[in-house]
Amino acid sequence: MTRPMAHSLAMCATIPRDHCASTIDAEVWVIVDVEERPDLVDRIRAATLHTFTCGTCGSERRMSASLLVYQPGGRQPLIFSPVKAGSADRHRQEAQSLASELSNRLGDSWRDQWLADGLHVMTCEELASFLTPPYIASLNNRGLAQHERFKRTGDRARLDEAIASFEEALGLLPETWLALCLPG
Repeated sequence: MTRPMAHSLAMCATIPRDHCASTIDAEVWVIVDVEERPDLVDRIRAATLHTFTCGTCGSERRMSASLLVYQPGGRQPLIFSPVKAGSADRHRQEAQSLASELSNRLGDSWRDQWLADGLHVMTCEELASFLTPPYIASLNNRGLAQHERFKRTGDRARLDEAIASFEEALGLLPETWLALCLPG
């Protein structure tokens, strides 16, 4: 019996250290399945996913690497966080490459419609907030505030903003969470 392929993927990298003439052998995570690797989600939230410690001198080195996050069952199952430097063309190529790799890893579970409107793109800082549940609460609070303004003023734009906030908050929740919250 063969073991199923993991969805999450790390690339091996050797990082030279100038000040101690050593190197760091690192696993640079480029695809993270949030259900498969909750430990990596914690590192994304703490902004340490791509931070490595030198075994010789103990100094830390942060590496810039693109990341594709997969949220099985989420309304927005794919989120791409590109490296800070680089052109839009480079980011597009990296996103396509990582999506293709994830497609191979998911096999029949992959859905082409996930890419139909393009990947949702976030900076690593936005991604850390996004994966933190209070972000969902803040979207909900923003939606409630806009709804109250609509009720007071009748300004349709406030209602549209409220709806957009609520929809974004719902899109962040995995389908399994929604099943627990919504009536059958």
